[in-house]
Amino acid sequence: MLIQRFRRHIGRIRFLLFGLALVAPMTQAWATGPLHDQIVFGSLSGHIFPSECCWMPLPPSDKLSATKRAEFGGCTAIGGPVGIFEYRDRKLWLTGLYKCSGAFDHRQLFPQLASPAFADWVSGNYTLALGPCGHDPRMQRSAYARKLSITVEKGSITSMSDQDNDAAFCAAQEKMRHSSKEADARHEQVSELHEAGRHADALALLQQQLADVEHEAAPDRTRYFMPMFQLGLLLDDYPPARAAMAALRDFHAARMLAGELYTGTDPAPAKEPWQRVERYSLIVEMNTKLGDARSTYDIFRQLEARQPELAPSYAHEALEAMVAVSDFARADRYRGKPLDLLHTVNVNARDMPLFPAPSQAPRLSAELSSLVKDVRIGMSVLRGLGDPAGADALRAALLDGLVSDELKEFARCELDEPGAIGREVVARQMAEEDRQRAL
Repeated sequence: MLIQRFRRHIGRIRFLLFGLALVAPMTQAWATGPLHDQIVFGSLSGHIFPSECCWMPLPPSDKLSATKRAEFGGCTAIGGPVGIFEYRDRKLWLTGLYKCSGAFDHRQLFPQLASPAFADWVSGNYTLALGPCGHDPRMQRSAYARKLSITVEKGSITSMSDQDNDAAFCAAQEKMRHSSKEADARHEQVSELHEAGRHADALALLQQQLADVEHEAAPDRTRYFMPMFQLGLLLDDYPPARAAMAALRDFHAARMLAGELYTGTDPAPAKEPWQRVERYSLIVEMNTKLGDARSTYDIFRQLEARQPELAPSYAHEALEAMVAVSDFARADRYRGKPLDLLHTVNVNARDMPLFPAPSQAPRLSAELSSLVKDVRIGMSVLRGLGDPAGADALRAALLDGLVSDELKEFARCELDEPGAIGREVVARQMAEEDRQRAL
């Protein structure tokens, strides 16, 4: 049964949905950051940074220089090898080294040193950043529960003081992790109710989850993925779920048209725009599940009439609905250049697999899906405006422009069966998890 497979892969499906949804806005977030020197400070661990760029000093060594040169060509994170230090008895000790492939014994490069080695070659001012708790998008850096300034003289700490830390952000991250665990338990409960045929109870629990999310100040996108996915699964088995989804759509439409563009109770929290959930994106998602393109179109037309300055920002989500209701002139006015993503897909295909391992987000798959969608809409618009030759030429330009046979094959599949790439990603990763579980 589908619901049984879903229960076994609940975390993976959430991860895949998140990866497929967030590819476009965050190109910089996929870059590999530099390696940082590590430190253990009592029960806390973290990183140690010099006051002047960029890494902790290590004793001179020909082997170190050779290893750095080798790492430069084979590792996407610059800086390695870096030191692994420990603070103990007001002294710094070198306990190992770290490179892309992991930690290793520092005596491989410094055979003359003891293990651990008193770092008597280190002097200067440093910052200890302890208890990393995630990436703070507002500051565009990692956040830490505690930060210390230290002065070191030949390996011995001569002064130490606390710096401002990121305790508030870390507390919020911990609360989010706790909420995620609670949400996982509720997702599992919904699955059990659905499987047992207790559809009314499953629907009530999902409605409560979505109501709870709406009462948060600024819920993240991840808070909606699983409840919306599970509500979609109920549609075929329990007709009242369709009415419930339609009512939820109408709720968000009313809020949006009243000026509340984002979900949650805080109209303008300190979050990046891509972290907010736009009500219209939820409306489109629900109407797609309901097969109600007319509603998506009508709500966009109302937004266009009331707040025309916002229409260009939301039109890309309404393009398929415009095509579905044969408003090709409006779709042509709002659509962009359909092959804009072609170069990006080809460049990323050099280094990224189309179907990555279960531990990796399917970025290339999501970008190819977006590219094909733009082309498919463009073809429909051209045909609707009486230019079938232009539509055929656009399809040919896409397939001729892709750099590999694999990309061409799945682009054809996606053109003919929208959603084929996403279904293939999920199927392959779930199959790999099943294979690993069976070992």
